[in-house]
Amino acid sequence: MPKHLIVVAALAGLAGCSVSVLRPTSHAATPVIRSAEEADAVLAKATRERAAIEAAYSRREAECYTHFFVNSCLDEAREAQRSGLDGVRAAEVEAGRVKRALEIAARDRELAAAQQRFEAEQARMAAEPPPPAREVQPDVPAPPRHPVEDRAATAAAREQARAVQEAAEAPQRARNAADLEKRRAEAAQHAQDVARRKAEKAAKLAAQEKAKADEAAKAKK
Repeated sequence: MPKHLIVVAALAGLAGCSVSVLRPTSHAATPVIRSAEEADAVLAKATRERAAIEAAYSRREAECYTHFFVNSCLDEAREAQRSGLDGVRAAEVEAGRVKRALEIAARDRELAAAQQRFEAEQARMAAEPPPPAREVQPDVPAPPRHPVEDRAATAAAREQARAVQEAAEAPQRARNAADLEKRRAEAAQHAQDVARRKAEKAAKLAAQEKAKADEAAKAKK
């Protein structure tokens, strides 16, 4: 026991009152956390311990004012409170760090899975053959009565059949073009979303590391 506490105890005994020597509350090492459930359990326990430490400090503070050496007793009570809260804060910081890391890892897996699905769909669409053109049977012309008229009628029939077929295929071609443009726009938007999320994740990790460093520096003071 430090010399000044021995003196305090002796003087208090002479004065006919007892002095409680307040020692800092010991705390365990920072827990090893491997899952979100364990992190939640650590945070819940830290909340209970914090409340218990504050309640103990309030009782000790009230007791100190009944002693002769009030300031020395209060210093001991504050040191016990500080030591206990240091352990609680360390556990809370570690639990928060693990939860954030698990959330980021889960988001990364979701993004990777979404990217794989998108690339597989693009590959499937590229490998699919174009839909077969619908054949349009032209009306059979009447038998020609002259070779020149026969060639002219045949050419006209072919031109008419080609025009009919092109007119029939025009809506499908327009739909195919619109669908291709839509997919290109979705691909570009998806790439932008992935880049934005990666940038946000990097910024958040940097902020978390800074907050952790600030908390550690604050705890050392």
